[in-house]
Amino acid sequence: KPLPASSPPAAPRKTPPSAAPPSHAEMMEAAALAWQTRRSQAKQALIEEARLSAEEAANFEEIVSAMNERLREEVGEIAEELRERLAQEETDIAPRETLRWADRMLETLIETDDALLELVPEEERTGITAENIDPTTYVDPTIFEPVVKLLDAVEEGEE
Repeated sequence: KPLPASSPPAAPRKTPPSAAPPSHAEMMEAAALAWQTRRSQAKQALIEEARLSAEEAANFEEIVSAMNERLREEVGEIAEELRERLAQEETDIAPRETLRWADRMLETLIETDDALLELVPEEERTGITAENIDPTTYVDPTIFEPVVKLLDAVEEGEE
């Protein structure tokens, strides 16, 4: 019996040129969009779970806004310190410095946590999903823009 005809050789695959990886700023934008959705869901769930009044919900907004403003200032100061170091070609950062930066941010988060716990009546706390009252759920990722811009500039060789 004759052998079946073989298939024609496969055409060489043309792979698309690899797309450049997204910049830190593009990743930040995507994170911010996802955060807005998650924040709205968590806030609504917290209002329902804790049975917050309209006044308490407004206080919640003030607490979270104040937290994000403080974090934004702290991150801006950290980015400026990093920018100055890069300008002086100092790239070594002592672990203790990063711990100090973390401490500043953690202090803000702990104060926010205290304020949120004070806002929610103790008898309502047992029915709350932990992440809905966790201050880190409400950290706006755009607070990191100064550092993100610095990272992009360094990668592009501008700093």
